[in-house]
Amino acid sequence: IYDDVVPRFDQWISQGKKIYIYSSGSVPAQKLLVGYSTKGDLTSYFSGYFDTTIGLKVQTESYQSIAQEINQNPESILFS
Repeated sequence: IYDDVVPRFDQWISQGKKIYIYSSGSVPAQKLLVGYSTKGDLTSYFSGYFDTTIGLKVQTESYQSIAQEINQNPESILFS
């Protein structure tokens, strides 16, 4: 985890933004990674976790499903 990550997370959350993870790794594995990071337990920063049970990362429908799951229009989401 780079030094600028946690301050940026703090900034985004103070702006009312939510942070999610979408990974090919399982949700339990994602939680372990962010729970035991070099910057400590970061799980409180994340509003949710998604893995390939929602769909493959190369499928448009996967991103549409995530948008629906978090009640957001796909146009308002930044996938990075």
